[in-house]
Amino acid sequence: MSNTTPLNAFNFDIQANDCTIEKESYLSIDYASYIQDLIQTLSVFAIGVALLKHHKLEMVAGSNSKVCAINPNDFYTQQTVSNAQVTEMMMPFGSFNQYTQQSDTEIDIHYYYGVPLFSAPDECIGCLFLMNSDSESLSEKDKISISLNVQILESKIALADAHRVYHEALHFQNMIVNNSDNFIFVKNHKFEIVFANNAFLNVYPEAQRDKIIGYTTVEEYEPDEVELFLANDKTAFSQGVHKCFETISFPNGEIRTVETTKTRFAHGDEVFILGICIDVTEQQHLAQQCDAKQQELSEFADLATHDMRKPINNIHQLVDYIIEDNEMNFDNTTHSQLEEIKSRCLSMSTFLNDMYEYAQIGQAKVLPSSFNIKSLVTDMVYLFDIPAAMELTVADVDVCLPQVPVKMILLQLLSNAVNHYGTHSENDAGTISVDVDIVKHGVSMTVTDDGQGMNDLLQKNAFVLFNHANRNQHVKGSGKGLPMVKKLIEQYRGEVRLTSRLNEGTSVTVFWPN
Repeated sequence: MSNTTPLNAFNFDIQANDCTIEKESYLSIDYASYIQDLIQTLSVFAIGVALLKHHKLEMVAGSNSKVCAINPNDFYTQQTVSNAQVTEMMMPFGSFNQYTQQSDTEIDIHYYYGVPLFSAPDECIGCLFLMNSDSESLSEKDKISISLNVQILESKIALADAHRVYHEALHFQNMIVNNSDNFIFVKNHKFEIVFANNAFLNVYPEAQRDKIIGYTTVEEYEPDEVELFLANDKTAFSQGVHKCFETISFPNGEIRTVETTKTRFAHGDEVFILGICIDVTEQQHLAQQCDAKQQELSEFADLATHDMRKPINNIHQLVDYIIEDNEMNFDNTTHSQLEEIKSRCLSMSTFLNDMYEYAQIGQAKVLPSSFNIKSLVTDMVYLFDIPAAMELTVADVDVCLPQVPVKMILLQLLSNAVNHYGTHSENDAGTISVDVDIVKHGVSMTVTDDGQGMNDLLQKNAFVLFNHANRNQHVKGSGKGLPMVKKLIEQYRGEVRLTSRLNEGTSVTVFWPN
């Protein structure tokens, strides 16, 4: 694989560009040559060009030394620039050393003609001016010639400014590319690297960096290894784009996982691929840790539910046997204590079931589907045992969301609303509402009740798993409802928020992003 010059028709070498061009790029133009050409066609005493430099007017070129010695801020050139229009003056008695910087450079001027120079329609940057020792106006032909010459100068000024803007953009591009942590490179059709940013170069030991630009970097590989190494490049050249995850052993000894996108593009008659590698090693490590923790939690939940449920059930069954065999011999206190043991066994079994359900959240995501919220709630209303006197209103709205997670969340919220409504009997009236608002970036669902509400401590710990802080012991539930809702919605990058006032009710809003 031969080494070729990488910078042929397309300048990839943005690292070495000239970034020192001043904003007043028009000062770099050779005005003297235009003045010499013009003075040969006009019968005038002198021609000069004065330009703004750091907001101050300065002479930059003149047809003779006396003109170059003029201070344009004290001369008529200042008037031409200030008015930004052609200035023509007759001075029949002449003008002397008050317009010069030194007394030994007197200029006897009887006629002045100045034409402003523009870098943009409303931006005058100086002027070209002519002086004569005779009080005679220029001919129209001469004025047209001057106007054409000024237009040429203005074209050169525009070109110089465009050149400045180009280099500023190139410098800005260079700054972005070389301060990026991503590995950015360009290859030609021979798979030779013709550009690489600093991040890419820095993965190579310093001694090897002169063998990157202009090389494929696989010159020493065996043919079958080369074919494997360049397979993705060939796909990008043939299909236009190729994206993949790669685990790469870098020349500096690091092993990194990168997400690589290679995109084909053309410049002139040549075709290249632009490669951008995003280092996702840390993200992958965190994802693996998260998966491991999730697996650990799931295994622990399996262990707890399978290995602990059996002895709990045995205790419950044993108490049943004791009561059945000795019920007539127990006093009320003993009988009550045995029933309490059974109740606590049931609570522990429920706790284990809740923990298992919580651990399984997020094992797999559900794709969105279209369904009606009111129909969904109607189909599952029997699950949360709503009292006959309680009024439940549900928005009749069609949505496109993951249906099973939505159902799980609504079941938890509606169960909470019923179970925590208060010490109501079946005849107590109450209201629970499910409101749905389809907004620009997703769907907002709110479950509101006018029940007992929460104090500040309960609200603070509402989303903590199995939290019983200041919980009413006569209320149903294990405390898993809101933590399960939070964990579920966060799997879909949504959020949940709660507002509540003691003895006035609670409102829980879940936002599903599009």
